Amino acid sequence: MNFLKAFLFTILYCLIQELIWPWHYISFDDIDSVNTLDIYSLVSECIFACILIILFISIKRKDVFEFKKTAPKFYILGILLGIGFVFFQSVLDFLYYFEIAPDLYNYKLAPEELKSFDALRSILLVPFIEELFFRNYLQRELIQKYKPCLAIFFTSLLFAYIHLQVEVAIFDNTSINWHHGYITLFGGYILGVLSYKSKSIIPSILLHIFWNLTVTIV
Repeated sequence: MNFLKAFLFTILYCLIQELIWPWHYISFDDIDSVNTLDIYSLVSECIFACILIILFISIKRKDVFEFKKTAPKFYILGILLGIGFVFFQSVLDFLYYFEIAPDLYNYKLAPEELKSFDALRSILLVPFIEELFFRNYLQRELIQKYKPCLAIFFTSLLFAYIHLQVEVAIFDNTSINWHHGYITLFGGYILGVLSYKSKSIIPSILLHIFWNLTVTIV
């Protein structure tokens, strides 16, 4: 697979996700609580996951769902990197904004955030979907054509692209989230290297889970 084809697959990924997202079909006036919106989002993510599974099965790519075992050190590394990257984001923010935030490293634990359906979606469901698509499918395909460092970088660019939320900006007339894309470019590269070095998708899923978990409660 070349980069152009991988980019087109990523565009398709974004379009499918955007088209089944709930706020295109319901009015915010009809939503009685944030919890209801979170449920809509969780259900939409489940539908999206099912669509991806069906698509991969239809093109006879069940290998995408392989969860190979690897050395225990990579599982531990994934967890530590997932937690640590959140704190490293402060450094990346300094490089992005060229200023030190007044609340730098002023973190407060908020475990109550874990009670929401959106937390369930972002911590458990999203990491599996994104890692299977980007690391276990696109990156593995790109590595067959490019050097590993280039394939990982290309995949990181595509991973960052979906977090720019370009399609959301087009559909809902909002701004592109450049900062989110910038942060996920670095996070995506770390995820790609870990997946490649461990020869398994499990460590990168753990990294992604603990990254999203830490972001949620800190």
